[in-house]
Amino acid sequence: MNKKCFHLAASYTENSGVNSLANLLFLDKDTTEVTINFNYLKWIELGPMTYLLGLLKGWQENDISLSLEGIAARSSPVCYMSRMNFFHLLGHQVAEKFNRQDAGNRFVEFKEITGRAADTADVIADDMATCITGGTNELDLFKFTDTPPEDGFYEAIAYSVSELIKNIQQHSCGNGFIGAQYYPKTDKTQIAIIDTGIGIRESFERSSSPHAASIGNDLDALNKALEAEVSSKTYKGDPLSASAENAGVGLTLLTDVAIQANGGYQLASGHALLHDQGSSFLGNAYKGTFICLSFTRTELDQFQNLLENAKSKFLGEVEVSSDTLEGIFEE
Repeated sequence: MNKKCFHLAASYTENSGVNSLANLLFLDKDTTEVTINFNYLKWIELGPMTYLLGLLKGWQENDISLSLEGIAARSSPVCYMSRMNFFHLLGHQVAEKFNRQDAGNRFVEFKEITGRAADTADVIADDMATCITGGTNELDLFKFTDTPPEDGFYEAIAYSVSELIKNIQQHSCGNGFIGAQYYPKTDKTQIAIIDTGIGIRESFERSSSPHAASIGNDLDALNKALEAEVSSKTYKGDPLSASAENAGVGLTLLTDVAIQANGGYQLASGHALLHDQGSSFLGNAYKGTFICLSFTRTELDQFQNLLENAKSKFLGEVEVSSDTLEGIFEE
């Protein structure tokens, strides 16, 4: 029986947290028990917290016993992670000495993504759009996974997020988790999504994708997933997708909009981490897929223009009227 104990560092931020966690949390092939110590943790942002959640859930799914130390002290980061349902999803209960207030447009606690039910994606996407934009949908719940919206950047963002959720439902062969957090001091909203599935490279290889032959490593797979008309496509004969086909608004456009909205992105799978500043090699491979996007709320007032710019950049010129987003979602 091989046991391992890891002591988390003091801080994990959006920019460096994933690399730090990936380098720290390494298991031997015969590891059966793991202890994670939270005593020294002082700060953790949504992105690295989501990565940590996916990593630990993946270990549990592989029958590795997980113990958590330092969560009874109820420090600020532990209370925050508890409010985000981090410990609950790992099967560990923390005694909460705070009242759970309505999240409003400040955050979305982690939601689990399972199965292929479209209604699941609709509800989650609506919550995420509220946090990203700071607004709310005044109409009845829009069927984001059925028909692209004709107008409104709130609806457009919700529809775009639903595409990421559908990718997990259709392709990952694992469970997924998604959350969001608004940071008032920087006016930034982070959204993060992770799954415990087969990863991007293997997804290409298992499918009948014509792009699989050009992928030689994990970084190739991430770059390919960001190319236009690749990341959201389902190929005829793809055994991972059944009869579903995404509508064409996927990772390619969302990452470009994030950059234009004075934000950024991170995409990790296997040994590769790709981000808006370049790429990094992860010494410890992550089997599934991790995505983190950040947006500046005030910049999203121009979401329609941002999305039009991204569409034109990746898919060529399109005709779009000034009062509709309908053309954005057509290929």
